[in-house]
Amino acid sequence: MNKMGFGFQRIPTLSSGDVDFDKLIPIVDRYMELGGTFYDTAYMYLDGKSEEALKKCVVERYPRDAYQIQDKFPLYTIKDPSEFDSYLQLQLGRCGLDYFDSFLLHWMNDEIYQKALNMYAFEYMR
Repeated sequence: MNKMGFGFQRIPTLSSGDVDFDKLIPIVDRYMELGGTFYDTAYMYLDGKSEEALKKCVVERYPRDAYQIQDKFPLYTIKDPSEFDSYLQLQLGRCGLDYFDSFLLHWMNDEIYQKALNMYAFEYMR
């Protein structure tokens, strides 16, 4: 396992707020050259642009066995367990993946923990 991961929360952006792919792609390539394989993103990072940037910079450019991706389930935005599958599918689609290597409940605090219990989110995640 790598001792360092590549977070897609604070990546180069343009003044418009769009991802600066001219800067980001060489950074990703260098990280991969140095043996990096672990990437972290989340539903809310850069208003969804993080997941989409990860798709363009990593998923579309490297074989699936060359990296691991961790994403985070945005339980704080979900109103009902019936929405679980649609959020998961949206995130997988943004990332261009069939599965995540790890998938966390995001922004866990007392309120979200109680929501997770009440909505059976832990069972869903399993």
